[in-house]
Amino acid sequence: MIISFLNKMIFLFGFILVNSCNSIKSPKLCSSEKLITVNQFNKTNVIPFQFSFINCGNDTLVIKQVTSSCGCMVVRTNSDKIQPGDSSRITGEIKQNLTDSINNETYTVAIRTNQQDTAIHFFKITVRNNK
Repeated sequence: MIISFLNKMIFLFGFILVNSCNSIKSPKLCSSEKLITVNQFNKTNVIPFQFSFINCGNDTLVIKQVTSSCGCMVVRTNSDKIQPGDSSRITGEIKQNLTDSINNETYTVAIRTNQQDTAIHFFKITVRNNK
């Protein structure tokens, strides 16, 4: 009888522990496209790019800062607060001099968020020149 009682108590404690862990509020940036390739077919001085992501956590994801690896990039977000289950995107352009020859150049966008386990997310853009 005492063993049965202890088993029930252990089960009850485990159940409470699992449910309390699931109720912890935590945002989470999820994206399947953290690396994209942009093909440049003609000589232009602006190369656009876009990344999409979703908040797959259970609390509001806050974008605190967006930075780029090059002063030649302009980067924008369409929202700095993303509710659980909602999607958002990072858009921008790489501006180059028409005399520059870009081929297999890689650029990085860093997004700093309020996500506890991974506060900074990196997105990479590779530009290929397809003349």
